[in-house]
Amino acid sequence: MSVGKAIWYHDKGAAGVIDISPFTCMNGIITEAIYPHVIRDLDGFPIRVFYFDGIQSSVGSDVEIFMELAKNYMHKKQRAVYK
Repeated sequence: MSVGKAIWYHDKGAAGVIDISPFTCMNGIITEAIYPHVIRDLDGFPIRVFYFDGIQSSVGSDVEIFMELAKNYMHKKQRAVYK
């Protein structure tokens, strides 16, 4: 379902997807293995998996990097439309 929903968001025009999973989640581990193929097939659509284990952590820099990837993806997509 996670991979299918990521593709659905791509088709609906999203700039990227963040997949949030609990630490050691089997679904998260499997989708993380599949996402590189999906990213390639969707022309670089940014997908990022975050794992949480209940410990307070700072994900600020990871989110900033993802947001930069999403912004660049949208700019690339918009340039392709105007060519």
